[in-house]
Amino acid sequence: MLEFGLVAPFLVIALGTTISVGLSTNRHTSVSALTRNVLRLVIQGVDLSAGSAQGLENQKLVAKMARGLGLATSATNFTPNPSGRALVVLSKVVRVDRPQCAQGITNWNGNVATCPNYDQYVLTYRVAIGNQGKWTSQIGNPAVAPETDGYYADGPIASNVGIRVPAFSSILTLNLGKEGYLVEVYADNTDYNFFQRIRSVPYVYSRYVS
Repeated sequence: MLEFGLVAPFLVIALGTTISVGLSTNRHTSVSALTRNVLRLVIQGVDLSAGSAQGLENQKLVAKMARGLGLATSATNFTPNPSGRALVVLSKVVRVDRPQCAQGITNWNGNVATCPNYDQYVLTYRVAIGNQGKWTSQIGNPAVAPETDGYYADGPIASNVGIRVPAFSSILTLNLGKEGYLVEVYADNTDYNFFQRIRSVPYVYSRYVS
């Protein structure tokens, strides 16, 4: 009895840590699968914005795919919860070249010095689904909101410095004029974080880029 009493605390800690790591690993697998599936939708051009009825329905589909992660309002209402336990961020980025300058600046003179975003990594699309107050994209948030469909017009792409995302270059290097897609997913993990002092990151994060 005495020996068991001495080792019991260590056994409890070991058991709790094992359970916590196992549950967190399972959640990370779910987050990774969701990220990969949403990236496919973005690449295919599926409307995921909140600016149309179809986009809202597609957001509900994403929340249904995220079952168990707390993205939906409830187990039966798959409307994304803006104060929930998960966030999905969709981004499309271009490294601005001369064609983008010509499209965005009326009567552009061809001088790259007169195109503010030339050779810069710039958002062309951004949609966030879920709790935007708790997390943010690792490439940053734009100072200027996109149109209701999630896209930016040609003018801002060429000229608005508020939609630059230079951090994207550390994830994927683009040639001039080329575009890249990024999907990021956050999910709260505090319910599985039994020993917060041991595991200091209370969320799961995954990203896929193309």
